[in-house]
Amino acid sequence: MNASQPVWVYTGDYDRLTHLFLEMAENWQGWEGVKTWGATEDDFSLSCTSDKLGHISIAGTLVERNAPECWSASVKFNVKVEAGQLEQIAYEVRRLFAGM
Repeated sequence: MNASQPVWVYTGDYDRLTHLFLEMAENWQGWEGVKTWGATEDDFSLSCTSDKLGHISIAGTLVERNAPECWSASVKFNVKVEAGQLEQIAYEVRRLFAGM
């Protein structure tokens, strides 16, 4: 499956997204519950969980909001990440949005 969706990301969005990955990196041994992030327009969101072995599960949702009001479509995906990758991901998120 291939899905793409334009996502409006504002300054606070990418700051909070970078913070999410840095916070997960600091808690690399795991945490209770779900850590979440969502774009201001609610068209893209992430939900992150962990186990005590340092395995991170990132579930994302893309929602089509530009369609006729009678329907919307969403795509959910799941990515497994090792805790040691989180700081690099935060760096890449910051770098991606640095020019904004």
